[in-house]
Amino acid sequence: MAASFGLGQGASEKSLRSACADAGGAVWLYLADGQLWRMEQDRFTPFVFNLDKPSSCRTIIAETSGLVWVGTDDRLAAIRPLSAPVGFEPRIDHEVAVSKLDFLFASKKGGHWRLVDGSVQLWRDQKLERDFGPYPWSRAPVSAACEDSQGRLIVGTLGAGVFWLHPDTGFTRISTLDGLSHNIVLSLCVDLEGNLWVGTDGGGLNRVRRRLFDTPDARLRVPAVTSVCE
Repeated sequence: MAASFGLGQGASEKSLRSACADAGGAVWLYLADGQLWRMEQDRFTPFVFNLDKPSSCRTIIAETSGLVWVGTDDRLAAIRPLSAPVGFEPRIDHEVAVSKLDFLFASKKGGHWRLVDGSVQLWRDQKLERDFGPYPWSRAPVSAACEDSQGRLIVGTLGAGVFWLHPDTGFTRISTLDGLSHNIVLSLCVDLEGNLWVGTDGGGLNRVRRRLFDTPDARLRVPAVTSVCE
């Protein structure tokens, strides 16, 4: 049975911009005007976070560690939720000043991906684990992100297609030049078989399959193959 709670209704500045579920199962909602809400058992609790100035980026994610990260264009803060008999008592664990935050994405292996100041970064245990360098998509806005089964980042953009990270070789681009129906990407998802599903703006849904076999170089003069195994 559906239920309506009224949050995000009305003017566009009250629209829902980001949402996540924390380690305790509570749902966090972040609105375009800076309102931050936590819902647990149909009870909504507002959190005045002092992040209500205009911002093109409003994002919220929850790490497996329990930390909830809230971000705007130029500010990042980690909230550590605490439950108490009298209700919800959140507190700010720490804050980070940034020049330009574009996207946050929680990693299934712990920590989170941070697209900030033009650089792709992986953070774990509140420390920078690795910086993968400048954005390969230049100034195209980031619209979506996900991870593959090996925890490698995949980024969708508005105009430059999809970028799939390989830690040893960097990002591989998938665009209309590779058969993608549209370079404006709105959503991404990797299924249990490892297929990447790409939702586009006007180009429908695409399925991207990884190449399963490589052809040996003919110059190697590979002998007859008499058996294969898993």
